[in-house]
Amino acid sequence: MKATHKRTGFTLVELLVVISIIAVLAGLLLPAVNAAREASRRAQCISNQRQVAFAVLMHNDTNGYIPPLRGPLKRDVYYAATNPSNLNGPDGTVLTWVGFILPFIENAPAWNFINEGLNAGTATGLSDLVLPIMKCGSGGVAPGERRISYVANAGPLNFIGNTGSWSVVSSQVEFGRDTVAVTSLAPGDLDRAARMHTVFIDNLAVIGPWANGAVGPYIGDNPCRTQITLSNIISWDGVTVTLMISENEDAGQWVWLDGTTPRTLPTWAEDDIELQVGFCYPNVFSGTPAAALPTWGGDEQPFFINEGRAGSLPVSLRRSELARPSSGHPGVVVAAFFDAGVRPLRDNMDGNLYVQLMRPNSGVILNTGEIFGP
Repeated sequence: MKATHKRTGFTLVELLVVISIIAVLAGLLLPAVNAAREASRRAQCISNQRQVAFAVLMHNDTNGYIPPLRGPLKRDVYYAATNPSNLNGPDGTVLTWVGFILPFIENAPAWNFINEGLNAGTATGLSDLVLPIMKCGSGGVAPGERRISYVANAGPLNFIGNTGSWSVVSSQVEFGRDTVAVTSLAPGDLDRAARMHTVFIDNLAVIGPWANGAVGPYIGDNPCRTQITLSNIISWDGVTVTLMISENEDAGQWVWLDGTTPRTLPTWAEDDIELQVGFCYPNVFSGTPAAALPTWGGDEQPFFINEGRAGSLPVSLRRSELARPSSGHPGVVVAAFFDAGVRPLRDNMDGNLYVQLMRPNSGVILNTGEIFGP
C-alpha cells in the first residue's frame, strides 16, 4: 500500500497571504484606533476646559470680577505702595489668572501656601506645581511638564515699544499696554476702552496716565487697575459669543512670581505675559477699530487660529506672535465661552470673526455656522 503523509505546516504562499491579510486589517484598524484615541483626548480636553470655565465664573461670583491676566495678590497693599514695581516678599506677589482660580480647581493647599506668606523670591515649590487639569492630551504638553495648555482671552496684544514706528493715530488703535496714541485719553476713557476690548486684563500693564489724569509720559508706578465683571459681558455681546479660554500648544507656565531674578521659568520678557498664559489679536487697525480687521505686519503681532508653530519659526519670532489659539485636534481648536459652554472653533475661521469673538463689546451679530467646527 502507498503510504500517506499528513501535512503539518503552511506553505510559503499561504504564509504570505495570511501576513498580507493581517497587514490590511491592521491598516484598516489603525486609523479607527487613532480616531478613538483622539476622540477620548478631545472629550477630556472639553471636560477640563469646562471645569476651568466654571472656576473662572466662581471667582467672579466670589470676588465680583473676572480674574486678571496677571495681577497682585494683595491689591490694596500693592497699589498703595510708592513704587509697587519694587515690592519684595509676600506683599509684592503677583499671580496669573490661573493662580487666582486655584481654590476653585481643587488646589486649596497651593492657594493657602500663597496666602500664608509666599516669598516671591524663594517659592520654588510653587514653581514646580503641575496642574493636570490645565493640560490637553493633544496639546503636546507632557504630563509632568509645568507648562499649561489652556490660556485666557487677553484681548488686543499688549506690547512694549515699537508702536511709534507704525505711525498710528488714536482712531486706529485699540487698548494696549504702552500704546503711544492713548496718552490723549482721559483715565475714564482708558478704563472703558480696556473693558470693551479685553476680558482678562493685565493689571501690571502700564497704559499711560492713570491715577493723576495727567497727559504726558507714562507713569511707571500706576499700572492698569481695571476689572471686568460677568455682568459687563452679559450686558454687551453676551456670554455665549464671548471667548473665555482656548488651547495654545506654545503656552508657558502658569506661575508668574514678581520679584524673582530671573522672573519665573522659563524666562520671558515682561511683555510676553500673553504668550505665557493668554491669547490675543493684533491691535493696530487700518480702519475703524469697531469693525475693521487688524492690519497684519509690524513687530510682535499675534497670529490667528492655528497659525505658526514654535518649532517652525526662527528664535526671533518665538514671542508674542504665538499668543493665539492652537491645538493638536485636527481642524479645530477647543475653546470655552462665558456660558461655560465648550465648543470647537474652526481653524480656518475668518480673522474678523475671531476678533469679534474675543471682544466682549464688539456689537456684531455672529453667524455661528462660520465659527464652530464638527
